Amino acid sequence: MADSAAQPAERRAVPGLLVIFSRGKALYHPVVLKPGATMTVGREGIGGLDVSDEKMSTRHAELSWNHGFRVKDLESRNGTFLDGVRVDGSVEKVARGVLRMGQTLVLLLSDVSAFTTGEVATSDGVVVGPTMRAVLSRVARARGEGGHLLVRGESGSGKELVAKTYHRAAQRSGPLVSFNCANIQPGLAEARLFGTVKGAFSEARDTAGLFLQADGGVLFLDEIAELDAQVQAKLLRAVETGEVQRVGDSAVKRVNVALVVASHQALQERVKAGLFRKDLLFRLNQFEVQVPPLRERLEEVPWLMQLALAGRAETLHVSLVEAALLRPWPGNVRELLSATRAAAAHADGGVVKVSHLADSAGLADDEPNAEPPPPATLPARVKPDALTKETVVAALAESDGNATLAAKKLGLHRTQLSRLRSKFGLTGEPE
Repeated sequence: MADSAAQPAERRAVPGLLVIFSRGKALYHPVVLKPGATMTVGREGIGGLDVSDEKMSTRHAELSWNHGFRVKDLESRNGTFLDGVRVDGSVEKVARGVLRMGQTLVLLLSDVSAFTTGEVATSDGVVVGPTMRAVLSRVARARGEGGHLLVRGESGSGKELVAKTYHRAAQRSGPLVSFNCANIQPGLAEARLFGTVKGAFSEARDTAGLFLQADGGVLFLDEIAELDAQVQAKLLRAVETGEVQRVGDSAVKRVNVALVVASHQALQERVKAGLFRKDLLFRLNQFEVQVPPLRERLEEVPWLMQLALAGRAETLHVSLVEAALLRPWPGNVRELLSATRAAAAHADGGVVKVSHLADSAGLADDEPNAEPPPPATLPARVKPDALTKETVVAALAESDGNATLAAKKLGLHRTQLSRLRSKFGLTGEPE
């Protein structure tokens, strides 16, 4: 008999807004925008939220959705800015973006449904928004089923937070022990993982090793792709048998350890290249989770920056937070926190503005997720200094205010375009 049970209807995207910053403070206020309806936003209200932003006009802008956002500036006193570019009249067919009005920042989201029932939580120096919370919920469920966990994610994105969540969900009596496998010599890696006995080699002493330290608990191995092949073989044996042998010792000891392993590299590609054991990957990849990069968790950015200034005299300016929201941050949370503290040091107890942020912060060319250089087909002789204000304005207009697209049109890196916008007074940084 055919299954006649009704299939669940496909969930439709719900366009909307997320107010995330106003007057120096991180916020979290989701607003659903009904298709076809027009919402007027201003100083006294953004979807029911009174921001009391004196830099905003009473009727500042109109927002609507019809297969994309339409943003119309209502001749506001200080302007409406989309992704850092002033809205001249209106822009249409915008899929998503960062909207600045006065001292207030709003995310335009083609689907706000995941944010309507959540919040951004901060505790013990950790910030978790709805995007990351969904990942951590899957981690907890995976641990409830037992087995090891493989975590994929960029450097600084929060893989250790996943390991801590896994450990808490396990409710094991043993501790969480962490080890970074990157840039460590094979012999030293083996000694750290499995321990040593005195006299095994020069200067060797009796050590327990990380497996024995984590007995009854969880061992988190970050950047596991960096392990030498010989150490991988010994790790495979420990995973398969639950037994470890210290370097220089004939005795074998049994351990009960759950593993969380992480890498920013694709282990399947490392296997194809002969750099990682296929059988070890099979053993470790019982459950897999992907940690989203910070640029996919923008709701956390103002809260993280606020956390970076905790206990300091400095306060956040809207221009700094806007700039942070528009940069890719290849170093993710770790890089954002460091850059915010460095910017605060330049502010010296005052308001931290975008002018205090290093030009390279969040845009490092040597990081794998930095923006690519201009296409090779563009003339190499074209230099930023040769471009006029009119040319830059036209490129931004043709790109609907998208700075990345405008930079590609001009044959520039986004950082070069950012400097030109500052030079020509097109940044729209508020007072």
